[in-house]
Amino acid sequence: MFNPFDDMGGKFVARLKRNKLSERRTSSGRGEIQVTAPVSIIEIKFDLDVLDRLYKPGFVAIEAPKGENEYLIFEVIAPKPIHFQMLGISPDVPTVLREEFLNTIKKGWTGSEETWIDVYLAPTHYKMKLDGEPKFERSLVMPLVGAYAYMLSKEAVSEFLCVKNGVRIGEMMGFEIPLTVDLESMLKYHTGVFGFTGTGKSNLTSFILREVLDWTDVNVIVMDLAGEYSVYLLDRLLEDGVVYSTEEFKEPERFLDAQAIPESLGEKMDLDILYEGARRLFEKGAVKGLSLEEEMGTLGFFYGALERLTRSDRAGAFQVEVMLKRLRREMREMGYGEDTRLSELGEEALEHLVRTLNDIKGYLSSKSDAAKQINYMVKLLEEPLVELDGRKRPEDVVQDVLTKGPRITVVYEPDPVKARAVASRMIDRLLYLKKVTGARKRVLFVLDEAQEFIPSDTKAKGSAESNVRVEALLRQGRKYRAHCWISTQRVAHLNVNALQQLHSYFLSVLPRTYDRVVIADAFSLNYELLEKCTELETGEWIFVSYKATKQRNVPVFVRVPDNELLLAEGLKRLKA
Repeated sequence: MFNPFDDMGGKFVARLKRNKLSERRTSSGRGEIQVTAPVSIIEIKFDLDVLDRLYKPGFVAIEAPKGENEYLIFEVIAPKPIHFQMLGISPDVPTVLREEFLNTIKKGWTGSEETWIDVYLAPTHYKMKLDGEPKFERSLVMPLVGAYAYMLSKEAVSEFLCVKNGVRIGEMMGFEIPLTVDLESMLKYHTGVFGFTGTGKSNLTSFILREVLDWTDVNVIVMDLAGEYSVYLLDRLLEDGVVYSTEEFKEPERFLDAQAIPESLGEKMDLDILYEGARRLFEKGAVKGLSLEEEMGTLGFFYGALERLTRSDRAGAFQVEVMLKRLRREMREMGYGEDTRLSELGEEALEHLVRTLNDIKGYLSSKSDAAKQINYMVKLLEEPLVELDGRKRPEDVVQDVLTKGPRITVVYEPDPVKARAVASRMIDRLLYLKKVTGARKRVLFVLDEAQEFIPSDTKAKGSAESNVRVEALLRQGRKYRAHCWISTQRVAHLNVNALQQLHSYFLSVLPRTYDRVVIADAFSLNYELLEKCTELETGEWIFVSYKATKQRNVPVFVRVPDNELLLAEGLKRLKA
């Protein structure tokens, strides 16, 4: 039988004492933000077991003003033990009397009618109807002072938040039951991971990516500046993945030494297994070079550039114009339009372009700038034939993900300027292929250290372009089955327009007040509840989602599995 409440053996008897509005104002060089948060306070008879339980995450149901068997749901912010004589202590009270008060209070916590617990609560803006199976509905109504309050049971919390047949992403703290979510919605509507250095952002992201690889058909691209994901996902890379980098790694030991290997990993596995995994990755040819050499873009860009170049040289102008018109017609007959990327041309079409360029050059002065530029264009067209000495351009990497389909691609680029250039070009090509060619393969683009790609201040080289590209992916990607997740420690440094496109997010320790207020303001989150993020340990998170949980925008405290343990198990399994 469904039991919605947990009265803790009759110890949890509570009533609403007060409703109030909390305000928080903070400022930095980026401006001032003010947030307000409704808070309710219930009063419970003092009990040490009840007090201990209230220090853990929990939900409380308070009688609704109207409707029998209807309850408004609140989330516990913090308890505050109160003794009646505490109210009489002030700086004006003499020391001797203060000492007497404190002795009386110390002796009176248990077995006294003058003690109670004030519990501060944040509204979830949902109500529960108890008529057979519990039903949950949105409600902005606030309860009336004097209404009775009840602690929600594990069963009720599970019914409230967990998606049936959903994917388990962790354990709900305070209840020790799995939190199951709609992973497809979490994927489709973009996700953010926010926490200070050392809170386990990469560990969490790697664990969630494992679930994505296990439960969906999505291919993953990770932009990795710190060199963490080649380690955290090494077993998955060995199964079906590839690592690209502009840095040259001739030996697996040198590659692995350039990565960030957490000290804690050595406690969970023999690191020789890690180095063996890196050697196997090299043997498979799964560590590849990345080139930032520019490609010439589309045929339309090519035609326009050629026209501009030859206009500056009057010699042979008529013949060049005729040849360009003929070239356009011939390329159309081959099935290539002006939106076709040059890297997508077949060998026959590419050879025809090179021949035509050499013919055009014959009508120009050999000493002219136009002739020299055409020589350079020929070189760029012919370069893909030698595959850039085995390296690939960012555009080629995206093409491979959409066609050859490695399940996971890690791009390791520790230089922020180069990383921004790579991400911009990859996203540009990804959206182009999705829009123009209708490529159906779903892709998840993960941006670690997201403040480098979508900063609020775009003075750094390449940041303005990466800002535009990432924001386009966040705004348009859902239509084209292209998704984006971001991870960062500095929320206040992010482009707010991009931030507001996220529908799910994980929060860990954010020590800076301004960062917490930005989150509260951007996601309409109760600031008083968000303050609890500073108490979290590594591996503990506040998870909030508009789409992935059963009810939207309800913060859940969750403890996620340790990706390092999963990595150790995966590498041992592959070795066996």
